[in-house]
Amino acid sequence: MVERLSRREVLERAARGVGRIGEYGERGITMVTMQEIEAMALMLAALGIVPIAPDQSKAPARLFEPNGCASAEFYLAVA
Repeated sequence: MVERLSRREVLERAARGVGRIGEYGERGITMVTMQEIEAMALMLAALGIVPIAPDQSKAPARLFEPNGCASAEFYLAVA
């Protein structure tokens, strides 16, 4: 079952990952959990970064959506 988090919990989880990297530098990157990475990616999408699929050879012309990515907003609205 998928764990549903509130917006606050997602933001806190992402902030903890960023904090580890900020505190420990390159070593901190290896200390970030999968959940923190997921939360950071979700926050980037919610803030407007357009995801590029691994099999997509060319990046889209627009890499930023000012109103955020629809899939991230759906997740955050449900949580």
